[in-house]
Amino acid sequence: CDSAYSGTNLEGKVTVEDTGWQEITLDSGNYKITVVGAQGGDGGGVVGKAAKAEAKIELAQQKDLNVLVGQKGQTDGYSGSGGGGSFVWFDGQNSNPLMAAGGTGGSIYTTYSPHDSPDAPSANYGTDEHGNSDATGGFGGSGGYEGGGGAGWSTAGGDGGSSCGAGFGGQAIVDGGLGGSNTKLLGGYGGGGSTDSCFYNAGAGGGYSGGSASGSSESAGGSGGSYIASSISGGSILQNYGITGGFWDGGAGYVEITAINNPPEFNSVSLSPDPPLIGETADFSYDASDPDGTIQSVDLTLKDDGSTVFT
Repeated sequence: CDSAYSGTNLEGKVTVEDTGWQEITLDSGNYKITVVGAQGGDGGGVVGKAAKAEAKIELAQQKDLNVLVGQKGQTDGYSGSGGGGSFVWFDGQNSNPLMAAGGTGGSIYTTYSPHDSPDAPSANYGTDEHGNSDATGGFGGSGGYEGGGGAGWSTAGGDGGSSCGAGFGGQAIVDGGLGGSNTKLLGGYGGGGSTDSCFYNAGAGGGYSGGSASGSSESAGGSGGSYIASSISGGSILQNYGITGGFWDGGAGYVEITAINNPPEFNSVSLSPDPPLIGETADFSYDASDPDGTIQSVDLTLKDDGSTVFT
């Protein structure tokens, strides 16, 4: 994965950790960050749409940012495991992430009809299989009748019942964020819950707060919540664009980090003498600032009635 950045401006700045997330070194400056969760596995019903979290930040100093991209849940055509949430957080930051976007639960096809999983909400909480608020505060969702709950930022999702090879909850993100294990369908990376071996329950989605698996047999999984921090150590949140629930139906999640180059601002320009006479030497002075750092050079073009006189 490191070789994928060879020849780009990220060469030598990305490290892939053993658990799968990437650590990216960001220089001081302004960045727009978009974080999108993953969908659960398609088990025959409609799979809910994952959430998006987006913000613009300013870094006053170089910082290492960890990036975990949610993985789509698995399916066998009759049941689906939970999709993983996507997360970004600064190295050493364990109390809360910078941003998180919830993944959705898997859908399921039961004896009589398909059961759809809910969209990930535009909120911090995870949901149950009906889209109702459930786990909060960065905690994992509860395990169900058989299916595994989605992990939250700080705690794992709950395990399902054991009557038929229980589905396991996703691993807490601070502990690695692996999907729930099982001999059948694994939960998506990013804390997705797994199905049980008999496919009585779909797995729930991971997120800032995890989705919960259903307490009833033959049910879809709940979806994970999202989060945007209100402040940054060594920087600031310039603009919180908010959380968009029910945003993404493209499968696996994604994270986009875009450096923003703001143009310099001229605060004042003066000429002495003003106006100069023909043959006189004129002195120009200016006061300018660059929101992204120090101005390296300035180009000046003089025009007379639209025609360039001097550059």
